[in-house]
Amino acid sequence: MSRYNFANWPKPEFKNRTIAESGYNTDIISGINSAFFPAVAMTRGMAQSFKGASRLASAFNVWQFVKTTVPYKKDPEGLQMIKLPSRLLHERELGGDCKSMTLLCSSLLKNLGYPIVIRYTSYSADPTPSHVYCVTYEKDGTPIIVDAVYKAFNKEVPYRHKRDYLMKLK
Repeated sequence: MSRYNFANWPKPEFKNRTIAESGYNTDIISGINSAFFPAVAMTRGMAQSFKGASRLASAFNVWQFVKTTVPYKKDPEGLQMIKLPSRLLHERELGGDCKSMTLLCSSLLKNLGYPIVIRYTSYSADPTPSHVYCVTYEKDGTPIIVDAVYKAFNKEVPYRHKRDYLMKLK
């Protein structure tokens, strides 16, 4: 962990913003997708720490860092929180869920110049997404799965339904 100097990373503002009182799934998707751009700006200075010899190696570095630095912790019942990367890293011992981990992974990889898709998945007959993670791609189009919640790199739990959002910078 010594190669990552947390002291030089952006400090969080500790502002809580309510996206929607009810926290419907569409509100959560909108919240994550709209938080992507501030997350990219926030992680610009730290992304080069994760640069590997290939896209696969870089994606592994990001996955391993998030997986080993931020413990997974589900949001409290009835509450949906999305932590921007600075807050997630500052409060890393408190953990984060798939939404916050996805923002961190995807923003770091976007800053390395890689294409990013944020993937929302469902594992039941109900198509309402229950999980989110990011996917980047090799130059030949081969997907690289970066799900810091899952136990294995470049693997995903077989899903029944998915929604992919290609994240393009404005």
